[in-house]
Amino acid sequence: MALSIKAGSIPPTVGLQNPVHTLRFVMNNPIDLPINFGLINGFSSGGTFVSLVLKNIT
Repeated sequence: MALSIKAGSIPPTVGLQNPVHTLRFVMNNPIDLPINFGLINGFSSGGTFVSLVLKNIT
């Protein structure tokens, strides 16, 4: 996520073949556009939850 924000490019989702048509997915090629924020969520089986918000400061 941090590299995507720095490069201004959203990479395609690996292995995505049949997406839900109501959602916008990046499929075969990356999309170049400015990214200001990113969100990373992490979950575990023990009930632990963590979120990391990244912001482009350049």
